[in-house]
Order: sequence, then structure tokens, then C-alpha cells
Amino acid sequence: MARKLGIDINGVSGSGPQGRILIEDLSRFVAPAKDQGADAPRSPKPDYGTPGTRLKLQGLRRTIAERMVQSKRTIPHYTYVDECDVTELVRLRQGLRQAAAKAGAKVTYLAFVVKAAVAALQDVPLVNSTLDEAKGEIVLHDCYHIGIAVAAAAGLIVPVVRDADKKDLFQIAPRDRATVQ
Repeated sequence: MARKLGIDINGVSGSGPQGRILIEDLSRFVAPAKDQGADAPRSPKPDYGTPGTRLKLQGLRRTIAERMVQSKRTIPHYTYVDECDVTELVRLRQGLRQAAAKAGAKVTYLAFVVKAAVAALQDVPLVNSTLDEAKGEIVLHDCYHIGIAVAAAAGLIVPVVRDADKKDLFQIAPRDRATVQ
């Protein structure tokens, strides 16, 4: 965040645990929006195209399109919505923060969602399957690779947590680049 804001991190003293720099620590280095002049640097507006024009389908966009079409054609799609009380999850995540920091990870709710998805797929193997059209077979998989769709400037990408069933929360969680080599 400091890099994005153009702040020299060496000049910031942290108020977080063990002197970690928090977002709040950066706020005193950022002028309020109303004080910025007309020539203040602005983030470039993402280019999402111009209505009425055509874009060449190439590179990452082509790969994204091919994979989405393949996914739609070969994987059954469905939606399930339910509500649950996650009070204990919030408490658990809070309790794991210090241990995660020592391990160089930041435990987010997404890591818990990945582990829950693995448990659900293990309980209902038919959901963790693909269709082999050529052989007329449904292939039930015994590995658990969880893809998470992410909107990026270049388009929709899906990073995959491979073998999520064999990883703990700290291995799934985003790594703190400052402590991990």
C-alpha cells in the first residue's frame, strides 16, 4: 500500500504488533483529497474498452475465454445459498493472527472458505468431477485443487490452490512477503 501511495516505508513508524506498519500509520503521509491540487497524480483509469468497437481476442483474454467456454461446457454449474453464524469463525481467526504472523501468513476468511470447500467436496465426491465426453464417463477426482475467480485489469483470472486438502490454513493464506523468503 505504501508503494502504491508513493510513501517511503523507511520513514513510517508502525503502531501494530511488534512495530508492524498498519494502514492507519500511512494515513498521516497522505494529504486529504480536498487539499490536493489539480495537478496531483491520479491512478490511471482502467481501460475496459469503448462501446461499439472490437478487440482482438489474444493473449490472456483469449486464454480466459477458452477456459470459461471449456468450463461451461464440461462442468455442471449450480448455485447453493445458505446463511450461517460465523461468530466463532471470527473469534478463531482473531486468535490465529499472531501465530499466522510468526509463520509469515495473513489468515483471511478466504483460507477458511477453501478448507470448507475441500471438506464439502470430500463429503460429496460427485461434485468434484468432470465429464469425459469422448468416453461417456464422469470422472470423480481424488485431488482437490480449488480455483478462486479474481477480477483483474486484464480480465477474470482464476488462481488455483493446488492440493488444498494437504495444506493447512497458514499454507493457503496469503504470504507476508516481508517475512517469507
